[in-house]
Amino acid sequence: MATKVFQAHPISGLRFNARVDFVIPFHGQYGKVTKAVESIFRCVLDVPHHVCLVDDASPNQDFGQQLSRVNNITCVRNEEQKGFGYSMQRGFMSTVNPYIVFMNSDCEISDMNWVSTLGLSLLELKDQNVRMIVPRTNNPVNGDLRQRGEKGELTDDVVLEEGFLSMYCFMCHRELFDRMGGFIKPYPYGFYEDEEFAFRMRACNFKQAISGKTWIYHHGESTIDELWRTDPSIREKMESNRESCKKDMQEVKNKMRPSS
Repeated sequence: MATKVFQAHPISGLRFNARVDFVIPFHGQYGKVTKAVESIFRCVLDVPHHVCLVDDASPNQDFGQQLSRVNNITCVRNEEQKGFGYSMQRGFMSTVNPYIVFMNSDCEISDMNWVSTLGLSLLELKDQNVRMIVPRTNNPVNGDLRQRGEKGELTDDVVLEEGFLSMYCFMCHRELFDRMGGFIKPYPYGFYEDEEFAFRMRACNFKQAISGKTWIYHHGESTIDELWRTDPSIREKMESNRESCKKDMQEVKNKMRPSS
């Protein structure tokens, strides 16, 4: 068997060879989920990894279980549709590896060194208190404008001092959630959890960053668009998450105020 060679930074000598869990929530969109998983098996050969699919009450109850018959894949299922944040936490609780990549089901990896490069950036920026990192993409949807980039375009890593990153795909160490007092907020269906999460990270003196040397394809809002077509009222419910986000951020501010 050939020995794996893990990528190392040419100056610092840092290597990233930690075990990684991929957590992929999905609701329907079976073709895109399949492509996401195939891209992991095709491209992620540089680090040991496991894939955890979280079926958020998809109509086809058997789809995830069929995929989980493949080695290195497990699937857990929500019996009711709980949304993005809840499903990611379900995946988090079902995995054990030290590093986690949370990935939307409509993303695809194309770079063979993708995981180790993303992990190296996270390690190199640790002294700057960076604890979460995202790859650039063709379609960030929202978040910081510098998340957008072209495939093959290399730039410097970017550490955010303000604002927030869209969480179409990100890597962190599992201990981040313990250190900052909890997981991503399970707002109904989704919307605004990325903004609240970034706010809470800054309150703990942690930062987010963009890896300029990694890129991922992101179709963008595939699940949301389908939900809005089938039930237009869902959009209004998701927009109401803004008030929940503002309330949660205010609670963080209140805790930060010195007692009189």
